[in-house]
Amino acid sequence: MCIRINTNLKKRKVQQEQYEEWKKKHLDQCMLTFEGSFSDMERLAVQLWGRSTDIKVRYCTYIGDGDCSAYRALQQINKNQGPYINHQIVKDECIKHVHKRMGTELRKLVQVTTMDYETKGGTKKKKVLSGRGKLSEPVMEKLQSYCGNAIRDNVGGSVADMKKAIWATFYHCTSTDSQPRHNLCPHGEKTWCFWNRAIALQEKEKEGKDRLHREKEEALGESSATCVSFYGKQKKPKTSFKMPSHKDRERRRTQINLFTVVYGSTAPRPSV
Repeated sequence: MCIRINTNLKKRKVQQEQYEEWKKKHLDQCMLTFEGSFSDMERLAVQLWGRSTDIKVRYCTYIGDGDCSAYRALQQINKNQGPYINHQIVKDECIKHVHKRMGTELRKLVQVTTMDYETKGGTKKKKVLSGRGKLSEPVMEKLQSYCGNAIRDNVGGSVADMKKAIWATFYHCTSTDSQPRHNLCPHGEKTWCFWNRAIALQEKEKEGKDRLHREKEEALGESSATCVSFYGKQKKPKTSFKMPSHKDRERRRTQINLFTVVYGSTAPRPSV
Protein backbone atom coordinates (compact mmCIF):
# COMPACT_ATOMS: atom_id res chain seq x y z
CA MET A 1 0.00 0.00 0.00
CA CYS A 2 2.85 2.40 0.80
CA ILE A 3 4.51 1.73 -2.54
CA ARG A 4 1.24 2.15 -4.43
CA ILE A 5 0.35 5.50 -2.84
CA ASN A 6 3.88 6.83 -3.39
CA THR A 7 3.75 5.76 -7.03
CA ASN A 8 0.42 7.51 -7.48
CA LEU A 9 1.90 10.61 -5.85
CA LYS A 10 4.81 10.64 -8.31
CA LYS A 11 2.40 10.20 -11.22
CA ARG A 12 0.30 13.05 -9.79
CA LYS A 13 -2.73 10.80 -9.47
CA VAL A 14 -2.83 11.83 -5.81
CA GLN A 15 -2.45 15.36 -4.54
CA GLN A 16 0.08 16.23 -1.82
CA GLU A 17 -2.72 17.21 0.59
CA GLN A 18 -4.48 13.88 0.06
CA TYR A 19 -1.20 12.03 0.60
CA GLU A 20 -0.48 13.82 3.90
CA GLU A 21 -3.99 13.10 5.15
CA TRP A 22 -3.71 9.43 4.20
CA LYS A 23 -0.25 9.11 5.78
CA LYS A 24 -1.50 10.34 9.19
CA LYS A 25 -4.18 7.65 9.28
CA HIS A 26 -1.92 4.94 7.88
CA LEU A 27 1.08 5.28 10.21
CA ASP A 28 -0.68 3.55 13.11
CA GLN A 29 -1.35 0.41 11.07
CA CYS A 30 1.61 0.42 8.68
CA MET A 31 3.49 -2.91 8.69
CA LEU A 32 6.58 -1.60 6.88
CA THR A 33 9.71 -2.54 8.87
CA PHE A 34 12.44 -1.43 6.46
CA GLU A 35 12.79 1.25 3.82
CA GLY A 36 15.77 1.38 1.51
CA SER A 37 17.63 -0.58 -1.14
CA PHE A 38 18.57 -4.27 -1.06
CA SER A 39 22.20 -3.36 -0.36
CA ASP A 40 21.09 -1.36 2.68
CA MET A 41 19.10 -4.37 3.86
CA GLU A 42 22.19 -6.57 3.54
CA ARG A 43 24.22 -4.13 5.62
CA LEU A 44 21.46 -4.25 8.22
CA ALA A 45 21.72 -8.06 8.28
CA VAL A 46 25.46 -7.77 8.93
CA GLN A 47 24.74 -5.46 11.85
CA LEU A 48 22.21 -7.90 13.31
CA TRP A 49 24.66 -10.82 13.13
CA GLY A 50 27.56 -8.71 14.38
CA ARG A 51 25.79 -7.60 17.56
CA SER A 52 24.20 -10.98 18.36
CA THR A 53 27.01 -11.92 20.75
CA ASP A 54 26.22 -8.83 22.82
CA ILE A 55 22.91 -10.40 23.80
CA LYS A 56 24.47 -13.89 24.07
CA VAL A 57 22.83 -15.25 20.89
CA ARG A 58 24.36 -17.03 17.89
CA TYR A 59 22.61 -17.41 14.55
CA CYS A 60 24.00 -20.72 13.29
CA THR A 61 22.05 -21.00 10.02
CA TYR A 62 21.67 -18.50 7.19
CA ILE A 63 18.56 -19.10 5.08
CA GLY A 64 19.05 -17.49 1.70
CA ASP A 65 16.97 -16.84 -1.39
CA GLY A 66 19.72 -17.64 -3.87
CA ASP A 67 21.50 -14.29 -3.56
CA CYS A 68 24.85 -14.90 -1.83
CA SER A 69 25.95 -11.27 -1.45
CA ALA A 70 24.60 -10.94 2.11
CA TYR A 71 26.10 -14.31 3.06
CA ARG A 72 29.49 -13.28 1.64
CA ALA A 73 29.29 -10.06 3.63
CA LEU A 74 28.72 -12.07 6.81
CA GLN A 75 31.72 -14.26 6.05
CA GLN A 76 33.96 -11.19 5.78
CA ILE A 77 33.28 -10.05 9.35
CA ASN A 78 36.26 -10.31 11.75
CA LYS A 79 38.82 -10.41 8.92
CA ASN A 80 37.11 -13.17 6.95
CA GLN A 81 36.54 -15.31 10.05
CA GLY A 82 32.80 -14.72 10.17
CA PRO A 83 30.66 -13.29 12.97
CA TYR A 84 31.71 -16.08 15.32
CA ILE A 85 35.32 -17.20 15.51
CA ASN A 86 35.80 -20.98 15.26
CA HIS A 87 32.16 -21.48 14.30
CA GLN A 88 31.12 -21.89 10.65
CA ILE A 89 27.76 -20.52 9.54
CA VAL A 90 25.66 -23.02 7.60
CA LYS A 91 23.90 -21.61 4.51
CA ASP A 92 20.55 -23.16 3.63
CA GLU A 93 18.66 -22.43 0.44
CA CYS A 94 14.97 -21.59 0.62
CA ILE A 95 13.18 -24.34 -1.32
CA LYS A 96 10.39 -22.01 -2.37
CA HIS A 97 12.88 -19.63 -3.99
CA VAL A 98 14.59 -22.50 -5.84
CA HIS A 99 11.14 -23.71 -6.87
CA LYS A 100 10.32 -20.22 -8.13
CA ARG A 101 13.57 -19.92 -10.12
CA MET A 102 12.67 -23.09 -12.02
CA GLY A 103 9.56 -21.37 -13.40
CA THR A 104 11.48 -18.16 -14.03
CA GLU A 105 14.10 -19.95 -16.14
CA LEU A 106 11.43 -21.81 -18.14
CA ARG A 107 9.62 -18.55 -18.93
CA LYS A 108 12.92 -16.94 -19.88
CA LEU A 109 13.65 -19.89 -22.17
CA VAL A 110 10.35 -19.31 -23.98
CA GLN A 111 11.16 -15.62 -24.48
CA VAL A 112 14.67 -16.09 -25.88
CA THR A 113 13.99 -19.15 -28.08
CA THR A 114 12.79 -17.55 -31.31
CA MET A 115 13.03 -18.02 -35.05
CA ASP A 116 12.90 -15.47 -37.89
CA TYR A 117 10.17 -15.55 -40.51
CA GLU A 118 9.45 -13.27 -43.41
CA THR A 119 6.29 -11.19 -43.74
CA LYS A 120 5.17 -8.42 -46.02
CA GLY A 121 6.22 -5.92 -43.40
CA GLY A 122 9.68 -7.44 -43.02
CA THR A 123 11.41 -10.01 -40.83
CA LYS A 124 9.73 -10.84 -37.54
CA LYS A 125 10.56 -13.18 -34.71
CA LYS A 126 8.34 -16.04 -33.58
CA LYS A 127 8.51 -17.81 -30.25
CA VAL A 128 9.28 -21.46 -30.94
CA LEU A 129 8.37 -22.98 -27.59
CA SER A 130 5.17 -21.08 -26.80
CA GLY A 131 1.74 -22.32 -27.73
CA ARG A 132 -0.49 -25.27 -27.11
CA GLY A 133 1.27 -28.57 -26.53
CA LYS A 134 4.65 -26.91 -25.96
CA LEU A 135 5.95 -24.87 -23.04
CA SER A 136 2.60 -23.34 -22.25
CA GLU A 137 1.87 -21.85 -18.84
CA PRO A 138 0.18 -25.06 -17.49
CA VAL A 139 3.15 -27.16 -18.64
CA MET A 140 5.65 -24.81 -17.00
CA GLU A 141 3.65 -24.81 -13.77
CA LYS A 142 3.57 -28.60 -13.89
CA LEU A 143 7.34 -28.90 -14.38
CA GLN A 144 7.89 -26.29 -11.68
CA SER A 145 5.66 -28.15 -9.22
CA TYR A 146 7.31 -31.51 -9.97
CA CYS A 147 10.76 -29.98 -9.47
CA GLY A 148 9.75 -28.52 -6.11
CA ASN A 149 8.33 -31.85 -4.94
CA ALA A 150 11.50 -33.67 -6.04
CA ILE A 151 13.64 -31.27 -3.99
CA ARG A 152 11.44 -31.58 -0.90
CA ASP A 153 11.39 -35.38 -1.09
CA ASN A 154 15.20 -35.52 -1.13
CA VAL A 155 16.05 -32.99 1.57
CA GLY A 156 18.75 -34.49 3.77
CA GLY A 157 19.85 -36.96 1.07
CA SER A 158 22.67 -36.85 -1.43
CA VAL A 159 23.02 -34.34 -4.25
CA ALA A 160 23.07 -37.19 -6.79
CA ASP A 161 19.70 -38.53 -5.59
CA MET A 162 18.16 -35.05 -5.73
CA LYS A 163 19.52 -34.46 -9.23
CA LYS A 164 18.18 -37.84 -10.35
CA ALA A 165 14.75 -37.08 -8.91
CA ILE A 166 14.58 -33.68 -10.65
CA TRP A 167 15.55 -35.14 -14.04
CA ALA A 168 13.04 -37.95 -13.49
CA THR A 169 10.19 -35.44 -13.48
CA PHE A 170 11.32 -34.01 -16.83
CA TYR A 171 11.66 -37.39 -18.53
CA HIS A 172 8.33 -38.47 -17.02
CA CYS A 173 6.57 -35.46 -18.58
CA THR A 174 8.16 -36.05 -22.00
CA SER A 175 7.47 -39.79 -22.14
CA THR A 176 5.22 -41.37 -24.75
CA ASP A 177 3.77 -44.83 -25.28
CA SER A 178 6.33 -45.57 -27.99
CA GLN A 179 9.23 -43.94 -26.14
CA PRO A 180 8.72 -44.26 -22.36
CA ARG A 181 11.39 -42.49 -20.31
CA HIS A 182 10.63 -43.71 -16.80
CA ASN A 183 14.01 -45.24 -15.94
CA LEU A 184 14.74 -42.53 -13.39
CA CYS A 185 11.25 -42.54 -11.87
CA PRO A 186 10.76 -44.39 -8.56
CA HIS A 187 9.75 -48.03 -8.86
CA GLY A 188 7.29 -50.10 -6.86
CA GLU A 189 3.56 -50.32 -6.26
CA LYS A 190 3.32 -46.97 -4.41
CA THR A 191 5.40 -44.83 -6.75
CA TRP A 192 3.96 -41.57 -8.12
CA CYS A 193 4.92 -42.73 -11.64
CA PHE A 194 1.85 -44.40 -13.13
CA TRP A 195 3.96 -46.30 -15.68
CA ASN A 196 6.30 -47.96 -13.18
CA ARG A 197 3.39 -48.54 -10.82
CA ALA A 198 1.57 -50.44 -13.56
CA ILE A 199 4.67 -52.54 -14.19
CA ALA A 200 4.97 -53.34 -10.49
CA LEU A 201 1.31 -54.32 -10.24
CA GLN A 202 1.63 -56.47 -13.36
CA GLU A 203 4.60 -58.28 -11.85
CA LYS A 204 2.69 -58.70 -8.58
CA GLU A 205 -0.31 -60.07 -10.47
CA LYS A 206 1.90 -62.49 -12.41
CA GLU A 207 3.62 -63.58 -9.22
CA GLY A 208 0.21 -64.24 -7.60
CA LYS A 209 -1.00 -66.27 -10.60
CA ASP A 210 2.20 -68.33 -10.64
CA ARG A 211 1.79 -69.05 -6.93
CA LEU A 212 -1.84 -70.11 -7.48
CA HIS A 213 -0.81 -72.41 -10.31
CA ARG A 214 1.83 -74.07 -8.14
CA GLU A 215 -0.72 -74.63 -5.38
CA LYS A 216 -3.11 -76.22 -7.87
CA GLU A 217 -0.38 -78.50 -9.21
CA GLU A 218 0.54 -79.60 -5.70
CA ALA A 219 -3.13 -80.19 -4.75
CA LEU A 220 -4.25 -82.00 -7.92
CA GLY A 221 -0.97 -83.54 -9.02
CA GLU A 222 -1.35 -82.25 -12.58
CA SER A 223 0.01 -79.43 -14.67
CA SER A 224 -1.70 -76.11 -14.05
CA ALA A 225 -2.30 -75.77 -17.79
CA THR A 226 -4.58 -78.83 -17.86
CA CYS A 227 -6.04 -78.98 -14.37
CA VAL A 228 -9.50 -77.66 -13.49
CA SER A 229 -10.07 -75.00 -10.91
CA PHE A 230 -11.02 -75.69 -7.31
CA TYR A 231 -14.63 -74.77 -8.15
CA GLY A 232 -14.96 -77.48 -10.77
CA LYS A 233 -14.90 -75.16 -13.78
CA GLN A 234 -12.41 -75.07 -16.59
CA LYS A 235 -9.50 -72.72 -16.14
CA LYS A 236 -10.16 -69.34 -17.76
CA PRO A 237 -7.73 -68.23 -20.47
CA LYS A 238 -5.10 -65.84 -19.23
CA THR A 239 -5.78 -62.28 -20.35
CA SER A 240 -2.89 -60.11 -21.50
CA PHE A 241 -2.01 -57.12 -19.35
CA LYS A 242 -2.38 -53.74 -21.08
CA MET A 243 -0.11 -50.91 -20.00
CA PRO A 244 -1.80 -47.57 -19.34
CA SER A 245 -1.51 -45.02 -22.12
CA HIS A 246 0.10 -41.61 -21.93
CA LYS A 247 -1.69 -38.54 -23.27
CA ASP A 248 -3.78 -38.42 -26.43
CA ARG A 249 -2.07 -38.70 -29.80
CA GLU A 250 -1.74 -34.96 -30.42
CA ARG A 251 -0.35 -34.34 -26.92
CA ARG A 252 2.15 -37.20 -27.31
CA ARG A 253 3.42 -35.72 -30.57
CA THR A 254 3.88 -32.26 -29.06
CA GLN A 255 5.64 -33.75 -26.05
CA ILE A 256 8.23 -35.30 -28.37
CA ASN A 257 8.62 -31.93 -30.11
CA LEU A 258 9.11 -30.23 -26.75
CA PHE A 259 11.89 -32.65 -25.82
CA THR A 260 13.75 -32.33 -29.12
CA VAL A 261 13.35 -28.55 -29.45
CA VAL A 262 14.63 -27.82 -25.95
CA TYR A 263 17.57 -30.21 -25.97
CA GLY A 264 18.03 -31.33 -29.58
CA SER A 265 20.38 -34.19 -30.38
CA THR A 266 22.56 -33.40 -27.34
CA ALA A 267 19.74 -34.22 -24.91
CA PRO A 268 20.93 -36.16 -21.84
CA ARG A 269 19.46 -39.63 -21.85
CA PRO A 270 18.03 -41.23 -18.70
CA SER A 271 20.16 -43.87 -17.05
CA VAL A 272 19.65 -45.97 -13.97
